[in-house]
Amino acid sequence: MRDFRFRAWVPNDIIEGRKGKIYPVIGLRWKPDQVEVEIWDDLRPLATLSIEYVKLMQFTGLKDKNGKEIYESDKLYNGGGITRTVHFKKLRGAWCAGELRLDNQLASKLVVTGNVYEEAEYGK
Repeated sequence: MRDFRFRAWVPNDIIEGRKGKIYPVIGLRWKPDQVEVEIWDDLRPLATLSIEYVKLMQFTGLKDKNGKEIYESDKLYNGGGITRTVHFKKLRGAWCAGELRLDNQLASKLVVTGNVYEEAEYGK
């Protein structure tokens, strides 16, 4: 059975006094006029935010060659100078790194080096 998990990028100052950061998502609540995202920090509830303020990233079910979980919008490095971004291609019905279909065999050769949201925020 597939493990459905998410994490959320919360930009600067959405949570007062906190810099942009990725947090684990513990719950999603559908309400008539919005979706709420419950995030945790240090094993305790931190905030419940409207989905319009965060960027959700879904777990692909795969791990890189170091055992790190791979999520949507992660950057994967192949060791040969090429970095690709993880995304879901609807037409292929699969997670991809750039144009390459991402599976266990390919994932085990790549390394997560960051994600598009942290890089955009901090210029990494």
